[in-house]
Amino acid sequence: MPVSDCFADAGIEDGDKFLTLFEAGLMSPDESPFRDGLLLADIKYSFEMEGILKQVRAVTVNTATGSEITKLKLLKKFNPDIETMESAAFFYICAMENIPFLALRAISNKVELRDKRKWNISLALENLSDTLREVLIRLE
Repeated sequence: MPVSDCFADAGIEDGDKFLTLFEAGLMSPDESPFRDGLLLADIKYSFEMEGILKQVRAVTVNTATGSEITKLKLLKKFNPDIETMESAAFFYICAMENIPFLALRAISNKVELRDKRKWNISLALENLSDTLREVLIRLE
């Protein structure tokens, strides 16, 4: 369960460096709905799901990572546990509209050089389905 996310590739390339919108001075890192440049999950659901869901830090990117160089840059700058392509937008909209939310993610592959033989989408979906049942029971 992502408890924080960010738009990891929204910013400016400056030579070999990448500056986030916050580092470039284009946005304040505490401008709503951000806190220290991050989008945070609903604390109520995070607390309620403790023990059922593993809490992780996510980064959202527009291009799935497929090289060791990109992977290392993301790890160094953001120290994420997982990479997504849409969670930050979900966090952002829910936070801006004051909609309580919980994000569930199914992990089918690691962030590494692209090797579809290592992907296990069916297992990821099975695990997601099982976990969703537990979450719904807990929320009843």
